[in-house]
Amino acid sequence: KYMVNIWERELNKENKKELTPIIPVIFYHGEKRWETVKSLADITRGIKEYPELKKYLPLFKHIFYELGELEEIEEVENLGLKVFLLSLLLARGFKNPKLLLKTLLFYLDNIPGDYEYLFIATTIYVFNKMDIDLDELMEYARELRLERREDIMTLAERLRGEGMEKGIEKGIEKAALNALQKGLDIQIIAEITGLSVERIEELKKKLN
Repeated sequence: KYMVNIWERELNKENKKELTPIIPVIFYHGEKRWETVKSLADITRGIKEYPELKKYLPLFKHIFYELGELEEIEEVENLGLKVFLLSLLLARGFKNPKLLLKTLLFYLDNIPGDYEYLFIATTIYVFNKMDIDLDELMEYARELRLERREDIMTLAERLRGEGMEKGIEKGIEKAALNALQKGLDIQIIAEITGLSVERIEELKKKLN
């Protein structure tokens, strides 16, 4: 569905003559083991009796990762993706949330400037999803001696001063604008920030 939406937008709204290649990657972080079908052929009637029908089906291959433990996420090489996955694991309810939070803060400290939007979005995501006291979070930052601890504290104070809900909304929109400036796809920004595609398109108009 996401792939088709991206291609439809490229054809209909952006008038592109060539489509962007998309490699589907699934990161599963649920509590139960992944047991769903792996391809459309698995649930298509008659395929077992007539396997030659497979060539007429849209059989997209994908890369699949089942991430249930901290060690599995540590193996992911891309730093930005690693931070995003750690935040998902933290929000789901990791068995040792303090250890995971410190690990997440460590990687946030190493996020390069080009990933500023991810730093903001991930920090706000943790605030929004976790039952965490802002003083406790800032104490973690001090203990780790993060180079970016002032960024985290400034963001935390802003959320406290403006009110959690209002502060989160402003921070997420800032992250979306930053991602748009970096050329990130609108659909991906929507997935990361939780904003609607329509709202992101409105924000994009402000940049033009």
